[in-house]
Amino acid sequence: MKKYWAGIICVCCMLLLIPAALAGQADNAELLTVIVASGPCGADKPEDLIWTLDKTGTLTFIGSGAVADYTWNTQYEDIATTAPWFAYRKQIKNVVFSQGITRIGAYVFYGWGDYKFSELSSVTIPDSVTSIGFAAFDDTALKRLDIPGSVKELETCSFCYINNLTEVTLAEGLCKIDARAFEGCGQLSSLTIPASVTEIGEDAFKLCPNLILTVSPDSYAWRYALENTLRHKVSGGNTVYIAGGTCGANLIWTLDENGGMTFIGSGAMTDYAHFKDEDTEFWTTTAPWFPYHNQIKSVKIPNGVTRIGSNAFYGSNDHQFPALSAVTLPDSVTSIGAVAFCNCDALTGMDIPLSVKTIEKWAFNHCDKLSALTIPASVTEIGVEAFIDCPNLTLTVYENSYAHRYALLNSVRHEAIPAPFAIRSIAQAGQTIKADIENPSGNSVTLAVVAYAENGQFIRLAIAGTNSSGAVIVPLDTSGAKTVKSVLLDGDTQRPLCEGKSCDIQ
Repeated sequence: MKKYWAGIICVCCMLLLIPAALAGQADNAELLTVIVASGPCGADKPEDLIWTLDKTGTLTFIGSGAVADYTWNTQYEDIATTAPWFAYRKQIKNVVFSQGITRIGAYVFYGWGDYKFSELSSVTIPDSVTSIGFAAFDDTALKRLDIPGSVKELETCSFCYINNLTEVTLAEGLCKIDARAFEGCGQLSSLTIPASVTEIGEDAFKLCPNLILTVSPDSYAWRYALENTLRHKVSGGNTVYIAGGTCGANLIWTLDENGGMTFIGSGAMTDYAHFKDEDTEFWTTTAPWFPYHNQIKSVKIPNGVTRIGSNAFYGSNDHQFPALSAVTLPDSVTSIGAVAFCNCDALTGMDIPLSVKTIEKWAFNHCDKLSALTIPASVTEIGVEAFIDCPNLTLTVYENSYAHRYALLNSVRHEAIPAPFAIRSIAQAGQTIKADIENPSGNSVTLAVVAYAENGQFIRLAIAGTNSSGAVIVPLDTSGAKTVKSVLLDGDTQRPLCEGKSCDIQ
């Protein structure tokens, strides 16, 4: 009897354990990955790389080396890939490339219309991949991209026409973005281009109306953005630039979205021509910023620029620069080119620096609102009709200066005022140089005397400060010197105010 009940108890215990065992099997089944399709896809040896698609829609590439390059499928009107997973395009949601894969092949997920990979929304790319092939993800449904620094090249159309793409990260290390790489990504609004990029192909960002690039200053990408009029920011700044390009051997122009035009670099600005538009019969400049003539509101020229180019901001009728109201010139500019600001009707005034020596013909012709312009004593040449047809203009000139004589001879309305600074004379006095200075303002000034040898080579410099008119004596050992030249400097900035006469050393 005891054995009977012991057997009954044992059977009951076994029956109680069956549901638990079955439940455990069910849990394990959930952990299993069900593969619905697979096959080889290696470029060199097909068996080196295997693709698998599980029932959740994840396509995984396992192995090492390059994924094979595919092409368009003539069976499907050339708008589908020949890749073996094409038949599962509606099921593929995620793609994972495993570590060890070095290249993502051409046309791997290419397709248009009914043949596109319309559910593919994410991709994982390891840091072993060095290139992404032609049209690899063309017209997929990717939402974001993280491209590791191991990738050196994004080939032509690699990510073009991905309408859902809103976020892309390109890591430092990328070297080349081929033509049309991101063409047609209409929702992409921002993209930072690494400083390592040294080549960008034609139309790489075409038809991306919302895109603002972020580029490193003075990088290849910065110049590409300027020359291709792409909206961009410079790293660390918030200003959005909409256009730019070269305008001199060492000079670049930029235009921001608020109408601010800034020049970067040094040297002379290119001299431009003007021509008559055959359709409108309006005269206009050949300057590269003319297409933005209605948008330019201010112009800032940096120190180091020596010349404002001819016809720089010229236009007539509807081809004028109607909003240009402010121009900032640096102390380095020595000449203002012919017709440079002709017909700039919104311009009311401008500070012409003491460095300017030449104002060429018609430079300020027909500036209707120009009312005040001070011509410094440094100017020694003014071209014909430089200020003609400026009905509101009154020049301010210094007595007995070249500009004063020009205004008198050409019936230009003006006001003559005493010269604020002048070096009336300079002479040797033993081992010193004595100069007679005109400084009615009482501002701090510095007399700089430069000594030259017989061959004209610079020998030495001596300076002395003052804040009044009269004699200033500069101790200077004149041995070995044949001539000296005097220059009056601003006491604070040490920038030239005027040049004086030279004298021979006895």
